[in-house]
Amino acid sequence: MKKHKEEIEIKISQFNAERIEAQLNLFQQATWERELKYNDIYLAIELAESMLDNVIDKLNRQNIVAIIRPEHDAYSINYRGDPEETICKIKRKKDGWYLTKVQRVTASRRGSFKVEIEQDSIIAKTDKIIKYLSTNLKC
Repeated sequence: MKKHKEEIEIKISQFNAERIEAQLNLFQQATWERELKYNDIYLAIELAESMLDNVIDKLNRQNIVAIIRPEHDAYSINYRGDPEETICKIKRKKDGWYLTKVQRVTASRRGSFKVEIEQDSIIAKTDKIIKYLSTNLKC
């Protein structure tokens, strides 16, 4: 099974759903847990956008990167082995979100969140975030 893949770029849309599923299936051939499907990615976009709605306007969201994971609870201390999960990286461009990476990684024992905005991509937008917050926060 493949562990890592070079970066890809597939626009996340219903039109590309089969291409995205095929890309996911390359990494999930012999798996049965902690997998992702196209619908998981599509719903995660809505979640990422709603998270960003609170801090930055839509015009300045280009190059924001999010990591999508299947949600799971924390593992028992008695759990043996190293459980794996499929993760995807998605990137916001001017015309929407793009799938840029798929991989199987060791799952966190503490559980996971569905969507996590990559910190470096937010730090790069600090000036725009401060401007957005200072003009849109009202008492």
